[in-house]
Amino acid sequence: MSTDTLLTKRRAHHAGELGFFPDNPMAEEDLLFVKDGDEVVVRWYSPRNLEGLKFLWGLVHKVAEATDRYLDKDEAMQDL
Repeated sequence: MSTDTLLTKRRAHHAGELGFFPDNPMAEEDLLFVKDGDEVVVRWYSPRNLEGLKFLWGLVHKVAEATDRYLDKDEAMQDL
């Protein structure tokens, strides 16, 4: 799942304020084209966790086996 939001490039207003900052040269280069005070659309996401996906599909499989509501695990996953 990804999230889109608007962010404004600016300096911190308060001591200890948190923000988004480039961690690599490519990201730093991308931000060079944004002037202070400009708003930008940002999309962020968390990479899928393979162990979490295995657990989820195992759980969905067990639910599909334990009930007559679903024909198979794929139909159960669609409901989730």
